[in-house]
Amino acid sequence: MNLSEIKQIILQESLREKRIIIRNGILVLMLVVILGFLIIQFALPFITQYIKNAISEVNDNKSFGTYFKIIFVVIALLSIYYQLIKLLPVFNRQKNINKVFSLIKSGKKCNIINETTIYLTIIPLYRIKLKLDPITFLEVTIGKNNFQLPINKILSPDIKRGLSNANSTHYQSIMSELYNKNEIEKSSEIITTKLKPLSEFKQFAEKEFSQELSSMEKNRSKGKSMLYVQSVVIFIFLSSMIYFFFTNKIQITYSQDIFILTGYVVAFSVLIGLVSYIYAKKNMAGTIDFTQFKNIIFNRLVQYINPSFEYIEKSHIGLTEFLDSGLFKTKNYTINGADQIIGKYNGVPFQSCNLAVTFRPNFRDEKQADDTIFYGNYFVARFPKKFEGSVLIYSKKDFLSDIKDNEIGSYLNISDTKIRLEDPDFQKQFEVYCHNQIVARYVLTPSFIELIKKINIQNKGNIYISISQNNIVIATNKRNASMYGNTTYKIFSTKIDLELLNNIYQELIGQLQMIDTLKLLT
Repeated sequence: MNLSEIKQIILQESLREKRIIIRNGILVLMLVVILGFLIIQFALPFITQYIKNAISEVNDNKSFGTYFKIIFVVIALLSIYYQLIKLLPVFNRQKNINKVFSLIKSGKKCNIINETTIYLTIIPLYRIKLKLDPITFLEVTIGKNNFQLPINKILSPDIKRGLSNANSTHYQSIMSELYNKNEIEKSSEIITTKLKPLSEFKQFAEKEFSQELSSMEKNRSKGKSMLYVQSVVIFIFLSSMIYFFFTNKIQITYSQDIFILTGYVVAFSVLIGLVSYIYAKKNMAGTIDFTQFKNIIFNRLVQYINPSFEYIEKSHIGLTEFLDSGLFKTKNYTINGADQIIGKYNGVPFQSCNLAVTFRPNFRDEKQADDTIFYGNYFVARFPKKFEGSVLIYSKKDFLSDIKDNEIGSYLNISDTKIRLEDPDFQKQFEVYCHNQIVARYVLTPSFIELIKKINIQNKGNIYISISQNNIVIATNKRNASMYGNTTYKIFSTKIDLELLNNIYQELIGQLQMIDTLKLLT
């Protein structure tokens, strides 16, 4: 998908958003007119009398009455202003979209920050709300400018790759081989990759990354310390105000005292923010922004393993590929992700990415969160053996583990026959489902079983595997080292050092070593 195609998709979503907003505005206006007519016809005398009584009570308290009237007018004006401000970006959306793509074409880098979904139409029905007309926004930054781009949720992974300037031809080539149902001709020219041991990588990382990591960690530590100081100062200030109030050292005699006190609190907050900004600008000069950890480090790390591999920070597989594994029930899941690596390792196509998969059942109470179906690494590689059907392998969970786990157990696809194997230790760790006992035994050789047990122990019993006629999927339902930098908050609370980099490297080569083992099974 090229930039022109992405632009057209975003413009179409922008027009859809505008049409829904205008339609909803007309409907609300009609409801207001109807409600107003009914009030005039049936309730006007009662409302008039109520307002007169309220005004009379306000006027009796002269010191408060003036403030009440002013506040009432200000709140009314702010309510109207807020609604107009919300509409302004919608009608400026097309202009901003054109600006985004002009900047990208001029060579500016587009950084993807976040992906969110909102509902443009919400109908309250007692304890639940009927949410309609969802629209997904991609928050991006170009230079110092921030933009919200309405996108088609299904095409989100493709749009992210396009905006990230990823090699779409290379990506499509790898994914086509990975999900091709037919047997692929082996290339006569296979680039051999020799995985370097951790000791050798440590020497490389010390030389290549140590200064940058040290600068990022300095930036992160100072930012964290500054946040702690701000929190302590604000806590002391508010605690002092509460203490003085309850000990009558601060007395609120008149209504205007409330506004004066509020003014002090606001002024103090602004002062703290200003001092913090000046301090940060002065003391963090010369350091590298720690939030750019992935952007600066990861691509070079992946290139170190193999220069032909491609790392796309904000890319991931889509719903179609996720359901292709057969591990999960077919539903319209919401998929977000990052850290996609694609390539061919010793002739075998693969992809690896981190996913956060959620689902919201119909008619759920608004206060309840969505079900988290999967959270972790999703690895796919071409499987060397040819057979019909599929083999699904699920980690067994005890009662306590199941309570601490997310909702993955409720969404696993258990439609085939449960298979029993001769390895008792494997039976304790896993449940195996396949349409045919012979096929399961053909695929799960003793050496392969030992490998799966080893991987499961390394990942604390959170492995879910699908093996089909064309590929193998290893879904690890746990947070991994590379996921700590996916958001500003996560990297803010993570120490940035060589140890973090070593852990990430071990995870990456561990997946590739799986491919080496699979090739030995043929």
